[in-house]
Amino acid sequence: MKKIIFTIAMLVLAFAVKTNAQIIDTVVCYSFTYTGDSTLEGMTVYAYDTHNNKTLEKTFHYDTINNEMIADSKHEWAYDENNYLTMEASYSMNHTTGIWKGQEKFTYSYDTSGKKIEEIKYGWDTATVDWIYAQKTGYSYDTGGNELLEIKYVWDTTSNNWIYSEKCE
Repeated sequence: MKKIIFTIAMLVLAFAVKTNAQIIDTVVCYSFTYTGDSTLEGMTVYAYDTHNNKTLEKTFHYDTINNEMIADSKHEWAYDENNYLTMEASYSMNHTTGIWKGQEKFTYSYDTSGKKIEEIKYGWDTATVDWIYAQKTGYSYDTGGNELLEIKYVWDTTSNNWIYSEKCE
């Protein structure tokens, strides 16, 4: 049990050192078969920026053979100076290679009034082990802030250009 607590403490401490001005919160989960009996299942580590926006959520399962937490998934969020969400991404851990594999990523841009004007969706390229364009949506609004137009594009990997795919007005 001491090794478990030490492993958790070291993991949180190592994470806290890397995050600079971020606030760290951890939830440790146990399962119960009957009152008084518990089995460690895993934990989730959360990080928040100075505006209390969640910037990271990382989940772990407990390996009972090696008595250690094993990373399973992580979600990341980023915000601009106006506190608008500018990026969100999710990853899963490849337990064979120990490398994070991207699942889905979105980036967002906003106009001066805070309306979303662009959303870009990315996919994961296993060859380059990096994000690649998948789809882009542009938005325009009238002076009252009502959406006038939504235009969608898909990324063409052959021409390396956005290809018009849908328009809603």
